[in-house]
Amino acid sequence: MPLRLQSTPRVGGGSAFFVRPNMKPRILIILLAVFSFVMLCSAAPESREPKTSLKEALAKAEKYVADKKIDVSGLYLASIYRSTIPKNPPQNCWTVIWVPKNPNVMDGELRIYIYDDGHIEAGGSA
Repeated sequence: MPLRLQSTPRVGGGSAFFVRPNMKPRILIILLAVFSFVMLCSAAPESREPKTSLKEALAKAEKYVADKKIDVSGLYLASIYRSTIPKNPPQNCWTVIWVPKNPNVMDGELRIYIYDDGHIEAGGSA
């Protein structure tokens, strides 16, 4: 649809052109839509898929336990899950948890954090 211009007389002669008032909302809506599309496309995340797979995370955790000579003979591998650690900036990691085999022991978990940037940390019961 072509843009409709309307001529109006000006004081002192000549004329001025302006966009008809009923076109302004359409133009604003189109500009807003284009701006929103550009912003949404530029803010899209890279991928939801972790940089380290679950298998790789488990292998790294087991290697870490072996390299650091951590005794896990009284523990069993209980879970592995994906989480975000509230650091600045927030960091995504896999959390691998070993818990005591003895049901009477209420403490003594071993947690290994495998971060997407490659570093590994160990922690105890949470």
